[in-house]
Amino acid sequence: MWGGVIGGMFAGTVQGANGGEVNGSGVLVGASLGATLGGLLTISIAKDHKLTTGDVALVDTFAGMGTLGGLTIGMLMQPAQREAYSLNAAFGATAGVIVGYIAAPQTNTTERRMLRVGGLALAGGAVPFLLYAGIHDKHGTWDERLTGGLSSLGLIGGAWLGFYLTRHVDEGLDVNEFDKHKDADDAPAAVLGRNSSGRWALGGVGVTPLSPALSQDHGLAMSLVGGAW
Repeated sequence: MWGGVIGGMFAGTVQGANGGEVNGSGVLVGASLGATLGGLLTISIAKDHKLTTGDVALVDTFAGMGTLGGLTIGMLMQPAQREAYSLNAAFGATAGVIVGYIAAPQTNTTERRMLRVGGLALAGGAVPFLLYAGIHDKHGTWDERLTGGLSSLGLIGGAWLGFYLTRHVDEGLDVNEFDKHKDADDAPAAVLGRNSSGRWALGGVGVTPLSPALSQDHGLAMSLVGGAW
């Protein structure tokens, strides 16, 4: 998903550079290429089951913060060409994905915790725009620079506050579901068994007396297939 976002923003930047016209088909091509490359890259990550759902939420949060941060820093910079805004946002999203991917396995994060962190970061970045409504000056750019700088700081401050306030939220729940069942040995005794991690294997021979409710004859039953979920 973030590969598509970044690819689309880069394509728009290239199209609009030096007065060029940005069109939807060009942005779509860039987004498609970015999404394809991102998908191929994440296949190697997903197949090893290294990231928890909380880790993915952290990566998404950092990527979103990077995107918004790129735009607010653009306000602070006041670039000569407006395409610099999308370029900043693309760089911010890329940096957010990289930082999130590196930091995620070292943190205790869940979707619920990251929802709170992301909400506080967004609030911190949005509050300065209330100030902008009151100080807007159509004859200068100082108001946009001030708002962009304060909003960038607000994003960082809101995220820090979010992490601090939620430091004890869902402790111990940031567990990889695959690893939790990776070595499960809970398949019932049967010739062919399936454990709760989804692995099929040959097992032992499970012999049990026939239930009197099923048959009046005495005898034994052998389980051929058994499974646990």
